[in-house]
Amino acid sequence: MCLIVNNPSGSPLLKIRLETAFANNEDGVGVMWHDRETGRVQSLRGMYNFEEFWDLHQMLIGTPHAIHLRYRTRGPVGENACHPFQILNEEEHGMDLYMMHNGTIVEMPNRSDASDTMLFADHLKAKLSTWENPFDFFRNNVLAKIEKEIGDNRLVFFGSGGLTAMINSKRGWFEDEEHGAVELDTFDGMSTPIWYSNQYSFSGLDPKTWYTTPRVMSYANSSYSWEDFLGKID
Repeated sequence: MCLIVNNPSGSPLLKIRLETAFANNEDGVGVMWHDRETGRVQSLRGMYNFEEFWDLHQMLIGTPHAIHLRYRTRGPVGENACHPFQILNEEEHGMDLYMMHNGTIVEMPNRSDASDTMLFADHLKAKLSTWENPFDFFRNNVLAKIEKEIGDNRLVFFGSGGLTAMINSKRGWFEDEEHGAVELDTFDGMSTPIWYSNQYSFSGLDPKTWYTTPRVMSYANSSYSWEDFLGKID
């Protein structure tokens, strides 16, 4: 069910830990990062070779970035289904906005040509494109409404100017719990510890330490209307 690693300080990550997660989530890796010089969000996705991905991580040491390792539960396999997904861009909307997702949005239709995340990203783009000020997306009341509606799903958003929002961060695992969970971060908040959206992606690394779970999962369809949900975040 995928893994997100949010690395706000750009710290070097443990290679053996990422190798294990890569082996357990084999359907494509994507990375997004904050460009401090331009304030833009940059991304690269669709990597299937660990060393290629590791080289990129090494290049991003010192740069705030997030990693998504995909395990397909719905939709196709391929670059277009890999995270992150671009919701907005600065040229058209005045702000970059990218999203990574861990979980399964069971309310979305189960289709062979599009994952639940792809469909959610499309709906979110259609909604936010109509907003006069897309930066309102990062307001705490908007993020709280999304968290209320999204269930157990975990989301990480990167926006222009170093904005980072984490939805359901408490359902993941912070490498340094002393700092506590931070829902909204910026370039000025780099004390936020590294966050992993789950621990079962490290199954096989150390059974005495890491939580393990079967990888076979099934989800039921639902008629929940995402137009209803998206209407609630105005």
